[in-house]
Amino acid sequence: MKKQIHILGGGISGLTLALQLLRRFKDKCDVTVFEMNETPGGMAGSFRLDGLTFDYGSHRLHSATPSHIFDDLQKFMGDDLLKRPRNGRIRLLDTYIAFPPKPAQMISQLPWSFTFGFIKDMLLSPLSPRLLAPTDFAQALRNDLGSTICNTFYFPFAKKLWGIEPHEIAPVQARRRVASQGMLALLKKVFSSKTSEKNWFYYPRHGFGQLADTLAQECKKRGVKIQTATQVTALHSKGNRLHQINTNAGKQSSNTDLVFSTLPIPVLLELLVPRIGSPIQQTVDSLRYRSLIMLYLILDTEQFTPFDAHYFPETDLIFSRISEPNNYTDSPVQGKTGLCVEIPCFYNDDTWNASKDYLKSKVLADLEKAGLPVRCEIINVETKPVRFAYPLYELKYGWKMTIINTFLEGITNLVSIGRQGLFLHDNVHHDMDMAYTAVSCIREDMSFDTSQWLSHASRFKDQVVED
Repeated sequence: MKKQIHILGGGISGLTLALQLLRRFKDKCDVTVFEMNETPGGMAGSFRLDGLTFDYGSHRLHSATPSHIFDDLQKFMGDDLLKRPRNGRIRLLDTYIAFPPKPAQMISQLPWSFTFGFIKDMLLSPLSPRLLAPTDFAQALRNDLGSTICNTFYFPFAKKLWGIEPHEIAPVQARRRVASQGMLALLKKVFSSKTSEKNWFYYPRHGFGQLADTLAQECKKRGVKIQTATQVTALHSKGNRLHQINTNAGKQSSNTDLVFSTLPIPVLLELLVPRIGSPIQQTVDSLRYRSLIMLYLILDTEQFTPFDAHYFPETDLIFSRISEPNNYTDSPVQGKTGLCVEIPCFYNDDTWNASKDYLKSKVLADLEKAGLPVRCEIINVETKPVRFAYPLYELKYGWKMTIINTFLEGITNLVSIGRQGLFLHDNVHHDMDMAYTAVSCIREDMSFDTSQWLSHASRFKDQVVED
């Protein structure tokens, strides 16, 4: 009899899992994916608005994608996987420079006060003692990169993006989001003449959601059941195993052998029946996430700027990043363009609850302030909220996750995986890599090797996010 495997969430992690399961165990299991939205993809999906294709933010497939994963995607997508040059900018000290920042350009184009401070930090850094491990994000970055670039760029951007002060963020954030390697590494970048592979990225011809659509098509070819517009409402357990899954359509399975969850941890634990005890619940409730409001502007012009994305660390501007999808494609829509404006906030705060008209007026005013005024007709405006956008790495998040993971490991046929399931900052290729790894941990008898899976945990935690 075939094993029954259920996957909660039809984003990139869930779809990659389903595909790899059927590629490896096509005659040994039936795989069902439950996705609450009408189309798969999750945060990596796309949607159409006024004839334009939009993503939920500025997504891209980075050159750091492992070769075996990239080769699979290229095989599935063919010529629709475009190689694109990076052409972003960041606003620092009222000046636009390339993003990711190029140290040489920062030195030559920013004010002399910055250049003097930056050079001083580089000269003094090798002499600075490193007696103790850093206790927070601010200390970790300042130790490695000096005060000038931290105070100008990293600290204000961190405060805007995550909503708390840099000294309230765990030091691991410096390694995962900045990949800080000290001044010597930075000096090499300043004087290097090599063209980095990071100056390129890959992007699907018809929006980033095409990647998820392609994975879904490959899944269906192999017999995966993808149930969209289907919300899981309860996960029933007996002893230390899940045995029944309920959805908004009623009982879906009374015999589940293995469940992979890509859901946010608070959402997953809320589904468990019997309900979890109060100590675990309190720990889960104390995990925090940063949310986003995506505001989309449809403009009556061919192009707003020639840049694919702009980054804004200044805390007096409401948005952190603005992208223009027309500039990613090789066949832009004629006569109009669109902007995706990312507005960081916390769930249920004033920004989250603000009206579309207020957010539109604030965005337009701040674009003017940033030297990017909108001088054409605005055809349409739309907003889309994203509640679980970024896991928030507060100082004590590590021990909270230890408690939660220990509890989840006690449910022997449940595996929490992916960005949301492991409370990780990551890229799409990291999620896909986790899915490939999870399938490799399934034995030939279709049992899951938890010990092998846990042995990969440190690798997942050490993943560096590409911006």
